[in-house]
Amino acid sequence: MSWLDNNVFLRKDFDAEDSLIICGSRRSGTTWLMELLSKIPGYITLFEPFQPRWFPEARRFSPDPKPDQEWVHEYLRDVLEGRVRCSSSIYKVNFFNLRQRILGDKLLIKFVRANGLVGLIKYRLKSRCIIYLIRNPYAVVSSQLRTGIMPDISHMGMAAPEPMESKLTSMWCEEQAVPLATEGICKIKYEDLVLDPRKVLAPLFSYLGYEECLDDALRGLRVASKLASRPFKEIDGSILDSWRRELTEKQIMNIGEVLSSRDFNYDEIKFM
Repeated sequence: MSWLDNNVFLRKDFDAEDSLIICGSRRSGTTWLMELLSKIPGYITLFEPFQPRWFPEARRFSPDPKPDQEWVHEYLRDVLEGRVRCSSSIYKVNFFNLRQRILGDKLLIKFVRANGLVGLIKYRLKSRCIIYLIRNPYAVVSSQLRTGIMPDISHMGMAAPEPMESKLTSMWCEEQAVPLATEGICKIKYEDLVLDPRKVLAPLFSYLGYEECLDDALRGLRVASKLASRPFKEIDGSILDSWRRELTEKQIMNIGEVLSSRDFNYDEIKFM
């Protein structure tokens, strides 16, 4: 797939303003949402272009890019226009992926490292639509601890006595600040998407002009993403409280203390 991307994909002429952007923290369901939206015809998925292992040019921004960092605007422009070279691909070569990449003429880009760049993408690069997905911080931190897929927290001091779940919660709070404050983007709670997917997705598909693709996306909605950390056969409301069984009472208390210290009440966030 990387050969195809670098020999066919890079020759396409993508318009940055046609691009759809999905952003959110690690373990928030962004891959799942990307797979649902990939049902829209004409869109080619571009997966984690700030991942330095897959995109060599992104190594200068490691661990995560900042909006005032040198070259970040130029690199984002290249991403939105499909001019970044991929050294490997996590997706298998199959008929759907091949057809999508050969025939598609617009980009569906998924990031977990670009929450802080949402304003830059929105106001300077003018992407068609930015979709921000947020998930219960207890569930996010639980999944990060279980899978080891977590943000870089080395700047917090690994030798500090603060437990890992507290550091991850602090990082999660920092990652939500910019997208929550940015107007004019599509904001979705993971829990709303699980419990009432049609109500959440219908306005988005209508805005994009693809109402006829909604039912096709909903048919795949109950299947976990390819990167799901556990072998769920279906996604339903029962998974929303699984973190209560995975975290200890002490970990739950530590996460709650960080959220309280930052005056962050997830339950008060309403997008619907």
